[in-house]
This record gives sequence, structure tokens and C-alpha cells, in this order.
Amino acid sequence: MMADWGIGPTLSCPLCGYRFGRQEALWACQRCPVARGCHLLRCPNCGYEWAEHSRLVDWIRTHLKR
Repeated sequence: MMADWGIGPTLSCPLCGYRFGRQEALWACQRCPVARGCHLLRCPNCGYEWAEHSRLVDWIRTHLKR
């Protein structure tokens, strides 16, 4: 079952494939004591966490475009 919060783009968990909105990802992190300033996304279905953006990958993409 997919929750549709109607806010922001739909995300997809790389582990279980569950599709959810950004608000639902933020809700899944509410209980975490390190939630402020954290740059990870958390799947509300399976709990898997991953970085939405990697600074290394962003740097490589920037330098390959030159």
C-alpha cells in the first residue's frame, strides 16, 4: 500500500521498492535523535536509510560536464 501525501516528488526505496513522498520520509525520521541536520532518507516501510545526494558523486558529475 502506497501512501500519497501529495507533497513533493515520489521517492522509491532502493532496497524494498516501496514508493513514498518526502513528507512520509520525514515522518519516518521523527523518532531519531539525530534527525536535525541529517541528510539521509529513511524508508517508512523497511527502515532502510540512504543518502539522497552524495557529495562525491555530485563533484564527479560537475567535473565531468566540463
